[in-house]
Amino acid sequence: MVADTYLCRESKTVRVLDAGCGTGLGGIELKAKGFEAIDGFDLSQEMCDIARETGVYDKLAANVDLNVDKAPVFDEKYDLIVCCGVFTLGHVEPDGLRRLASYLSDDGYLVTSTRNSYLEGTDFAAASQKVEADGDLHLVTSMPDARYIAEEGAHYWVYGKGRRQN
Repeated sequence: MVADTYLCRESKTVRVLDAGCGTGLGGIELKAKGFEAIDGFDLSQEMCDIARETGVYDKLAANVDLNVDKAPVFDEKYDLIVCCGVFTLGHVEPDGLRRLASYLSDDGYLVTSTRNSYLEGTDFAAASQKVEADGDLHLVTSMPDARYIAEEGAHYWVYGKGRRQN
């Protein structure tokens, strides 16, 4: 049997952050894919309490607001950050992308989604380009207007840390 590999390593060795973990559904899926070192945070204490009951997180933190510029809540750097359902209207502003970059290891990846309405109603695309121009992240790939929820689609973005290597 071949072990699942991500980032050219066995999944169990990849440090993962579920940013905006909500009730922990993402963490459950990550654990099912073989990831073992999973931390999470969310703005809501109630959501983190529910996520804690899943038993998949090593560390959980509530009251983490990506709209506020402050030091990362964990002293870890992550190989993979998954951030789904966070960049939606009324939740996190596009500058939250830069704050997520502060959690990423030098060779790590950030995977995030933006609902179509969010992409159309905010300056996320411009913020993404600015984060790239500043050398904080580089866009590896994106998947526009893909499936998300019945009411609307989303764009998916994969970023690497730092400037793109040629």
